[in-house]
Amino acid sequence: MSQYSENNGVKKLLLFILILFFFYLLFNYIYKQQKKLPEKISKLEIRGHNVLTKDNILDLIEMKPGVSFKGLEYAQLEEKLKRHPRVQDAQITRKTQDQLLVTITEKKTEFIVNTNNSLYEIDQDFNLLSKDDVKERDVCIISGSFRIESNKIVGVKFKDLVESVRDAFRMFPELQNRISEIVLNPDGEIVMYIYAPQKIKVHLGNGFPSKQARKLYATLAYFENKNISADILDLRGDDAVYH
Repeated sequence: MSQYSENNGVKKLLLFILILFFFYLLFNYIYKQQKKLPEKISKLEIRGHNVLTKDNILDLIEMKPGVSFKGLEYAQLEEKLKRHPRVQDAQITRKTQDQLLVTITEKKTEFIVNTNNSLYEIDQDFNLLSKDDVKERDVCIISGSFRIESNKIVGVKFKDLVESVRDAFRMFPELQNRISEIVLNPDGEIVMYIYAPQKIKVHLGNGFPSKQARKLYATLAYFENKNISADILDLRGDDAVYH
């Protein structure tokens, strides 16, 4: 019995030594592999950008090929990108042994706002994406005297106008490709400028409810079907008047 216990103890000791030796070999292999990894970035791949250029993004994170991997704080670099008004989200990962992958999600420009002698791109939450640096060209312009606070367009007048325009675009998506500018005058009068298929100045009155949107769409469709040309369209009354 004593000899059996002694043999069993020796086996356990040998097993323990073998396990330690296995982990030694494993850690030694990992260490050597890590030493083989390139210390410098040979290539930077940028994905997801549309408005921002590759150079814009690299300047934001102060990065270029040849920079060492050592000491890189990916989270800090991602935060730098997210602080840019056009960037909604950002992720930086090591794609391969010598390549860095930067993936960003840009905020979408919903409208261009012409106010205070400047042009601003805004997103769906009215956040300013740019000032006098318009990148999106095929976006409706909203002009008027609007307030800016905390990097956002604010005010009931602006919000109500945008909501009515959004409703019109939802009902009649074709209008989005025909309206170039909507102006809110100081007296509350709304004037719209159509640029396709012909240039027309439209007087909407003091609001742009769904009834006006339907009247606008129907009149433009009538003009196209009958091949009618008009310079001014007045929708302030019950009937559409043009000349």
